[in-house]
Amino acid sequence: MPDIRSFPQPAVARHAKRRILNAATLKALKPPPAGSVDFFDDATPGLSLRVTANDVRTWTVFYRDKNARQKRLTLGRYPAVALADARELARDAQLKVAKGGDPVADKRAARSPTSGAGQRTSASSIPASRRNGGIVLQLN
Repeated sequence: MPDIRSFPQPAVARHAKRRILNAATLKALKPPPAGSVDFFDDATPGLSLRVTANDVRTWTVFYRDKNARQKRLTLGRYPAVALADARELARDAQLKVAKGGDPVADKRAARSPTSGAGQRTSASSIPASRRNGGIVLQLN
């Protein structure tokens, strides 16, 4: 009879970082010593709160585009974006994906200089008196 061995388990169980997030758990999350950690919400699939070593907390939602590539959409920073708002934004993004859209591509298109929204100014359009931090340089 062949020797039966159990399948090796990962060092950290995947479900250990999954939880239904609420106000108490959000405040209790400790930043990692280095890097970042994603805490996933079981109530809204794909929604996560990324906590960095500097204790920056950012809401993100994961989804797959039409080419089955996994993408991450940043929804905003906690506590500026509350848990209920993050869940609603995540559901809206997932609804767009279900209808064939790509929220990350839409966000990038809205920021591009050719779209008209959020245009960046070129150095030539800034008056000389405002360049260099408002310091006017005079050459003698």
